[in-house]
Parts: sequence; C-alpha cells; structure tokens
Amino acid sequence: MRTIIHFLSAFALMLMCYSSANATHLMGGDIGITVNANGALILEHVNFRDTLGIPAYNQAQFKIEKWDTASNSWSYIGSNVMPQDTAASGGLLIGIPYGIQIYRYRSVPGLIDTLFSQHGAGKYRFITYDCCRNNAILNLSNPGGESFVITCEYTYDPAPAASKYSPEFLAIPIIYGPVNNAWVYNPLPFDSDGDSLSWSLNTPFGKYNASTGPVVCAGYSTPSAAVSGPFTLNSATGQVDWTPDQVGNYVASFEITEYKNGIEIGKVLRDMQYVVIPDTNNNGPIAMPEFSDISSYIVDPGSPNANNSYNYIYYHPNVPLNFTISATDQNNSDILSMTAFGALFNNGSNASFNYFAVGQGNKINGTFSWTPNATDTRDYMIVIRANDGAFSKDFTLILKRATTPLNVNSLNNNLNIVVYPNPVQANGLVNFQLSTNETIKDLAVRIVDISGKVAATREIEQLDAGTNNWTIQEQLQAGFYFAQFTDAATNRSQLVKFVVQ
Repeated sequence: MRTIIHFLSAFALMLMCYSSANATHLMGGDIGITVNANGALILEHVNFRDTLGIPAYNQAQFKIEKWDTASNSWSYIGSNVMPQDTAASGGLLIGIPYGIQIYRYRSVPGLIDTLFSQHGAGKYRFITYDCCRNNAILNLSNPGGESFVITCEYTYDPAPAASKYSPEFLAIPIIYGPVNNAWVYNPLPFDSDGDSLSWSLNTPFGKYNASTGPVVCAGYSTPSAAVSGPFTLNSATGQVDWTPDQVGNYVASFEITEYKNGIEIGKVLRDMQYVVIPDTNNNGPIAMPEFSDISSYIVDPGSPNANNSYNYIYYHPNVPLNFTISATDQNNSDILSMTAFGALFNNGSNASFNYFAVGQGNKINGTFSWTPNATDTRDYMIVIRANDGAFSKDFTLILKRATTPLNVNSLNNNLNIVVYPNPVQANGLVNFQLSTNETIKDLAVRIVDISGKVAATREIEQLDAGTNNWTIQEQLQAGFYFAQFTDAATNRSQLVKFVVQ
C-alpha cells in the first residue's frame, strides 16, 4: 500500500511538472568515448527519460570541436548523429515508483576513428543537446528556456599505449526522494584505463553556440538544502550528500577530470534532475533505508575543513576478503533489496555480492566476497545501494591494497571494546571499556552517525595493558552510531556499533 501511495504522489507531482508547453522527457545523462568488441572507438550517450514525457528520439545529434593550440580556443569541426541502440534501450530503472527509462545512443563503428585520422592527434570536445529542460526546475531562473546540453573532452593519441576510454559513471542515478531526509548517492566515477581522476560540481549547460561553445544555464544555484545537510560532492569518493529542505525539482551537474602522467587529457559530465517529494503520506512519516551492522572498516578523516573523508578496508593478494553489511527500514511493510556497483563486478573478477532477508523483509544482510589475485595492485571503490521499492541510499567503501604482509596483529587487533550501557540514553554519557594486553599510544577515536557525519573525535595519548575506561561528553541524538578506534602505528582498527535512544 505504501508503494502505491508513493506512486500516486509522484505521478501527481510529475503531472504538475510537465504541464508546461516546454514539456520534456529528459531527466539527465552523460556522454563519452568507449571501445567496442572489435577495438573501434565509439561515442556513447546515456540518456535517462521519464515515461510521462514525449517519446525518446531514434537518434541523438552531436557537435565536434578540436582544441587549437595556436589560438588557445575550440574550433568547430562539424556534426553527426548517434543512432539509438534499441537492444540496450528502454529498460526501466529499478526501485523508482514511476517510469524512468535508460536509452543508449552509439556512433556507427569507424566514424570516430575516421574523424581522428582526418584531424590528427589532439584534444576534442563532443557536445550533444536537446530541447528543453523541465519548466518546473527550481534552481534555474528560466528552466523552460534552457536546453539539455552535455559534453565530454577527449585526447586522441595514436600511440598504442595511449588511453582509449573516457571516464564513466558505474552507478545508475538516484533521482527521487523525500524532503528533510538525508540523501546519499554515489554515481561512482571510474576509468577503465586506470588514469587518475578528480571530480567536482559544476554549472549545467543550457545552450550551444558554434562560435562560443556551450553556455551555462542562467540563474543556476546549488540545490536548496538544510543547513545541516548541504548539497556536497565528496572529493575522495564522488559521493553526493544532500538533505533537501524544499519539495520540487532540481538539477545538478558533475564533472570528472582525467589525468595521465599529471597532464589533463579529458572530461565527462553527468547532468541529472532530482525530484523531491513530501516526507509524509497517508501512512505518516516516510521512512528511508538505513545501513547498520557494518563489518569493521576504517574511516579516513580526510583533510581538515574538506569534504573528503572516506571508508576503507585493506585487502591482501590471494587472501579471501569477506564483509557483511545490513540495512533496515522503520516501516515493517517495506521489502528491502541491495545492489552493489563497482569495477570489480564488471572486469571478470571473482567478486560477488548477495543479500538475503532477515525477519519480515524490512531488514536485509548483504555479503561481499572476493579473493584478490597477485596482480591486483590498485584501489577499488564499491557502492552498495539499499532500496525499499521507492527510495534508495548508498554506502561507499574503498578496498585498499595492503602495503604490508599479514601478521598476527592484523588478524587479531587485541582490543576488546565494550559500550555501556547499550542502548545509550539520548544526551547521556557514552562509556567505553577497553581491554588490551599491551601499551598503546596515540589511539584515534571517531564517533560517526549512520550517514557518516562525525559526532565526536578524540586522541587517547596512552592506554596501558589491562582494563581502561573512557567517556565522551557530547550530547548525541537518537540513532545508530559507530565508534572507530584506530592504532595507526600498528595499522589496527576496531569498529563498535551502539544505539542512542
């Protein structure tokens, strides 16, 4: 029943959004260069379309520019089309209560290779655009007068060792959720060539001019958010955190920049629209999935005053890595599911992720299993998504290759940590008891809530062998919390979950 109510609410909202004469079907998309099975370079455009709008087009037009190093400007080359890949198009996004379809447009094999051979090595820019944006978008001054414009930049180098792929987004978008709730979404930036990447928010494009190139949308502002949950993009993981404070439609654009040997060689954009609905319905307040019972992992705090903290686990070559993650929903009638995204699931490795229901189905456990090969040397990022049939939330984890071999301390951290009482009363003291068989110096402690927000940090200068007691004074609100204890000197860490009620 709750899912039906969500659907009706969303349907009414979408009808309101598309009452304008400038109706559109576009919810977002991205564009980049990939390689087909025969080694040909292909320009691919991924397009997200709502089923209430006008039908999807049979082909997508694109413009081509090349960077002129003499004039330090883009030179217009021409235009062409990408036919719709009908076999890979039209599928619905799972876990959204109204129809959002994925469409893929790909250039004809040989077209891009011929283009590069004719115009030579250098940096190219590809632009695709379509009219019009949704007139109900709140963070543009004239959304109905703006087109949907996305671009990518790509450096063509005929050398065999040159990069072939543009960066890409491995996770499908989360575009729908309730107001006054914390959204957590990771589009999961990745590059098949293993080049270095950075990412940032930028202003969406709304027009294209052959002489001036793409033009940013007029009056753009960052999506409206609560003071406690601004719209932010984590510079270390690409994760988006946002607590919207106003019902309506918003647009945001993410840029991935690609580097090889310290030189910028490309960029891709993902431009997406987000639908924020009321946080209550006929059944009362809306509940979103929340992660809990996460196996021990380490939280890197990142740089001071920067949004770049991240969660990670070390892996060792030829040693099985397994962890468990749980998700719950306050609504007992919801049936949860989990999906895992990441390069490990696409590159033929033995990595696997499965989930199973616990109790009535409003709690699930997900299990990750992977045995790295001796040739695995890079860090891998995975995103785990919990969905209740209407709303989703992501958890991001980086798998880091350990730089030291396994030893006794890495198998047994020799810390026995207890929280008491557990549950803890809201605004009460949180007491920890730690037992150790050795003296530990400079133990770092972090308290984070279920969304990853830091509630408290401490440095314990020394713990002597035996039983030690430690208390935090911060007044914590009701919810799930994790206390992470990290001994950086011996690369040991332990995570303890507790509840404040």
